[in-house]
Amino acid sequence: MKIFYAGDLHGGETAFRKFTNAGKFYQADLVIYGGDFTGKMVVPIVEKSGIYTCRYYGSTVKVKKANELPDLERNLRDAGFYPFLVTEEELNQLKESDAERIIKEKQIEVVKDWVDLADERFKAAGIPCIMIPGSVDDFYLDEILNDGKFVQNGDGRVIEVDGFEILSVGGGKPSVFKYPREFSEEELAEKIENAANQVQDMNKCIFNIHIPPYRHRFGSRDFV
Repeated sequence: MKIFYAGDLHGGETAFRKFTNAGKFYQADLVIYGGDFTGKMVVPIVEKSGIYTCRYYGSTVKVKKANELPDLERNLRDAGFYPFLVTEEELNQLKESDAERIIKEKQIEVVKDWVDLADERFKAAGIPCIMIPGSVDDFYLDEILNDGKFVQNGDGRVIEVDGFEILSVGGGKPSVFKYPREFSEEELAEKIENAANQVQDMNKCIFNIHIPPYRHRFGSRDFV
C-alpha cells in the first residue's frame, strides 16, 4: 500500500490545497492527515481613512486600495494566520471575550472549507482519506471532522483500508503552550490501548498517532 501522509499545516491554505491533490499526483492508495488543522493567530487588518494596515512577522503592511486586500488576505492565510478586517473604531471596542469568539469562528470557517474541499477532491480521485485532530485543534471542531461525506475522522477508531487497519489517536501530550487537546501520558496510553483492542490483525495495522513516538527519527528533540 502506498500512503501519502501530511500533518501540522497549522492553517496554511496553499499547503492544504496541495495536500488534497497530492494523493492523485503520487498515485497513493490512502491519504492520511495527522492533525493540527488550525492556525494560532488572528491578524487584524485595520481600516482607517481608506488605508488598511496589519502587522505580522514583525513587519507593518499597508494597503491603500480595497482591491488589493484579497492578495494580503491570501498571504496571511498561506502563513497560517486568520485575517480579520475591522475598522480602527471597532478594534478599540473589542474585549477579550470577543477575541476568543473571533478565533473560534475563524477556525470553524477554515476547517469546514478544508473538509468540504477534501471531500470533493478525494471522492473525485477515489482515494480514501483519514484525518485526525492535533494538539491545537479544539474539541468544537470534532463535529466538522465527523461531518465529512467521504473523508473520515479516524480519532479513536480503527478503519480498514484495502486489508490494512488504520489505528488513529489525535491530540498530544502536555506542553508549556497548554493547547486545547492535550492529554496526560496515562490518558494517551489508555486511548491507544482502547483503539488497539479493536484491531483484528496487528501484523497489518498502521498506527496514525499525532505525537511522535519515543526515539522516532522524525520526532522533536523531546523524543530522541
